[in-house]
Amino acid sequence: MTRHQTGNALIRALNVINTALIENSERRPWNQIVDAARTRLSGKKLTVTVDDDRSETEHQERFLVQLRNDRFCMVSEADSLQTVQSDSSNPQSTAKADWNVTTRFLDDLAFRAKYYIEHPARIGLDWLTDRLGLAGPG
Repeated sequence: MTRHQTGNALIRALNVINTALIENSERRPWNQIVDAARTRLSGKKLTVTVDDDRSETEHQERFLVQLRNDRFCMVSEADSLQTVQSDSSNPQSTAKADWNVTTRFLDDLAFRAKYYIEHPARIGLDWLTDRLGLAGPG
């Protein structure tokens, strides 16, 4: 996938996550996740590493995501959006990411959005609950 396609896949997946959190915000633990994110992630940027598992050459794309108006958005800062080759000798490839995800999973989130919105625990928000210091949704 090109960087543009990967970025679009991430945006579509974030839209599904945002919708799932909004539509389930009256229920636990989703209301706790939204409240904790609102207070603990204000102004912070999260690193998302997307492994491109659809192409012949293995590589990763790194993006920054930020919570704005209770919605996760991709931050489009040129210096923060860098391609990282999957190479153990590259120190950037081992940099800590808040969320490691594959392009196939991002595509699945977008393709089966209704399912994930109705079953938000299937989204796999452990990366977010870990960052927030909350018990994962079960």
